[in-house]
Amino acid sequence: MIRSLVLGLVTTLASVSSLSAGSTLALPDIEITPQDTGLLITGHVNGLGDGTVTATLTIDKSDASGRAKTSQSRKIPVSNGSSDTVAQTSLSAQDDLSLRVTLELSADGAPIGIATTTLGAPAE
Repeated sequence: MIRSLVLGLVTTLASVSSLSAGSTLALPDIEITPQDTGLLITGHVNGLGDGTVTATLTIDKSDASGRAKTSQSRKIPVSNGSSDTVAQTSLSAQDDLSLRVTLELSADGAPIGIATTTLGAPAE
């Protein structure tokens, strides 16, 4: 599972995309930390300019214990160098874990960034 976690985090770094020209106010960042009973998932917004972004963290998890999908969203004022937490949650994780975490950012209704991390087989 740790190997999958590391690969997923590398995927996050490689998948920061969809930035609209002239509107790069912030970057999305997904952090997944192993815990004794599962995973701690945190979504961060790192400011690159001054303004307000809407950040939505969506988690889709499936394993032997069942399936869960959750989404949290909020408006966050950003400035150059700022770092804010969108949401944080702990999830149990079985060996057959399938996980997709997406953090989407928008400003004035237009998408400015997205980061996605996927672990295990895609959830159906």
